[in-house]
Amino acid sequence: MSLREDAKKIYTSSLAKLDPSGTVLDYLTHNKIISSKCEKIYPVAFGKASISMMSGFLNYVNNEYSDMPIHNKPVVISNNSTEEIRYDVDLFFSSHPIPDEKSLIAGDKVINYITSSSEYDLVIFLISGGASALLAKPPSEIKLTDKIVLTDLLLKSGASINEMNTVRKHMSDIKGGRLAEFANPSSCYSLVISDVINDDISSIASGPTISDITTYGDAMNILSSYDLTKKTPPSIINYFNKGINGEIDESPEEINNCTNTIISSNRLYREQLASHAIKHGYKPVIIPRDIIGEAKGEALFLIDFINNYLSTENS
Repeated sequence: MSLREDAKKIYTSSLAKLDPSGTVLDYLTHNKIISSKCEKIYPVAFGKASISMMSGFLNYVNNEYSDMPIHNKPVVISNNSTEEIRYDVDLFFSSHPIPDEKSLIAGDKVINYITSSSEYDLVIFLISGGASALLAKPPSEIKLTDKIVLTDLLLKSGASINEMNTVRKHMSDIKGGRLAEFANPSSCYSLVISDVINDDISSIASGPTISDITTYGDAMNILSSYDLTKKTPPSIINYFNKGINGEIDESPEEINNCTNTIISSNRLYREQLASHAIKHGYKPVIIPRDIIGEAKGEALFLIDFINNYLSTENS
C-alpha cells in the first residue's frame, strides 16, 4: 500500500471515530449522566453539528431509557443543512455566521423550552461550533442591527475566536453562562464539540452554560486593540460602559447547576490520528502546540521542528 493510500486510510478511519452522533452515543455509554430518579429530560442541541448530536443522544435514550419521559419535542437549532433526523424534534434553521431575526427566534425557543424544567428534571445541552450566531438574545438596550454591525466588524478585524466571543458574551442575555441560569433549578449537562483551537470551553459557542471570568472591560479593550471603538454602534459602547461602571452585572463567575464536558475537539482528533498511524506501523509526531499564526511563519516553525526532531532521532 502506498503512503498516499495509508494517509487516506488513517484520515478516514480517524474521522469516522469523531462522527458527532457516534461521539455523543459513545460518551453517554461510558459516562452514566442520566439517573433513573430523573422525572423528565429536556434535550437541546445548537450548533453546526446539532442534528447529528441530537440523533446520537436520542439513539442512546431510546436504547437505555426508553421509559424516560422527554419534555415535548427536543429543540434543535442548526444552520442550513440537508442532514436528516428520524426523530420528532423541533428543528429550526437559524443564521450563521452573522445573526439575524432567526437567531432571536432560536434564542427564545431554547429559553422557552428549558424554563419549565424543575429541580427533578435534567436539561441536556448538546453544543457545537457556530452557536454564537445561531442563538441570539441581546439585552433590551442593544438593537439586533447594532449587534449585526459589530459581529461583521469583528469577523473582518482579524480578532481570534476567543476575543470575538469575549465581546459576544457581553452583549447577550444567554451567552457567558446566562443560558444555564434560565434552566435553574434543574440540573444540566453540556456535551460540547469544540471548534476553538485551544479548547477554551468558556469560549466555545460563547460559553452559554459555563462560568465566565472575562469582563466588560476586557470586551472594551478588545474593541480598542482592533481600532473598532469608534466604529462600534453607540448602544453597545454605552452598554459596555455601564458594565464597567458596575451598573449592570458581569457574566456569572460561578455556575452551580451545570456540568460541561468537551467530548470532541481538534486535539482529540490529533490523538486519534496518532493512534491509527501507530496501528499502521508509523511513528507519529504530535506537534506540541497549536498552529494559529500566519501560514508562512507557522510553515517555518514546522520545518524547524521536524528538522530538529530528525536530528535528535538520528544522533
